[in-house]
Amino acid sequence: QVIMLNPQALAKSQSSAELSTLMLSAAPMALLITQRHLIVSMDNCNMHWFDIEDNSSPQGQDGVYVVPSEVDKEYTLENEPFIKMYYNKNMTKIIGATPSGALKMIMIEAECTLDEDEGDDEKQEDEKTKVISAMAVTVGQTHIGAVRGVKELKDSTQICSICDDSRLFLWENSNGEVLSKVDLPSPPLALE
Repeated sequence: QVIMLNPQALAKSQSSAELSTLMLSAAPMALLITQRHLIVSMDNCNMHWFDIEDNSSPQGQDGVYVVPSEVDKEYTLENEPFIKMYYNKNMTKIIGATPSGALKMIMIEAECTLDEDEGDDEKQEDEKTKVISAMAVTVGQTHIGAVRGVKELKDSTQICSICDDSRLFLWENSNGEVLSKVDLPSPPLALE
């Protein structure tokens, strides 16, 4: 399960009413938030897209978001889940890292928030979960442990990855070519 809370509201009131729980079919491995969705990668290789509803005040000061429990979209990864994931800077593809050290890319464009008219039309169209059929393409597989961080470098098509194997790689995202490898003295903890 994923527990979401609003820190500002929690500071004002110690009430547990400020907490909401989203029940999942498996343990979450990675989360990704876009303007419209909370995307969850789970240990059973499923990825679920949950719509985000903005319940902020008109001034946008509350920062309160509600995530309904219905799955809007779903995707199934072939062999292993993503343990880290992010959208590229153009929001056109998800780059994900697996426990075995592979970097994979899924061409799924992030959606913007809906205005009220579009939201009503979409709800009337179909209440069923949409299944995404895009293929996950392996960008590279040279890490020999769990990837701990993946980040796209600004103003380029290159990505950097770090892993438990104490190595940092610089990749060309368009073709998966390793541009550089750095052996580190100890396993890195984060990539910012």
